[in-house]
Amino acid sequence: MTKKIMLSMALLGSTLLMGCSQQSLLNGKDSISATPIQGIEQITQQSDTQFDVVCPTGICRFELTTNTPKTITLNMYYGADQPFKKLEGIDVFRQPEEAINRLSLYQFDVTLLGGAKPHEIQVIDYFRN
Repeated sequence: MTKKIMLSMALLGSTLLMGCSQQSLLNGKDSISATPIQGIEQITQQSDTQFDVVCPTGICRFELTTNTPKTITLNMYYGADQPFKKLEGIDVFRQPEEAINRLSLYQFDVTLLGGAKPHEIQVIDYFRN
């Protein structure tokens, strides 16, 4: 019985750790890597430069890394078909505020510099859960 419990805990732990690992969202020299830091359930690529980010609490942090400079569109969601109600704060470390362009209540563009150093992004929704 104890072996079954330990095996179950090991499987659960490895599954949780995989959810926090870095994932390459594009292939080749123009690849984008996303690393959840806090409050992220999932990051899904919708096109070469558009991504859906699921953040159930409305407060989250993640990193994006790209080899070349590019503008990325991020759509923020609490869950499936539940977009943020009003973006309160968007901080992109290593970038000036001008690099952020709000498109809607739940969507924004960010221009990334490129290079080996990741861009940490923090997003807060005004009506967070």
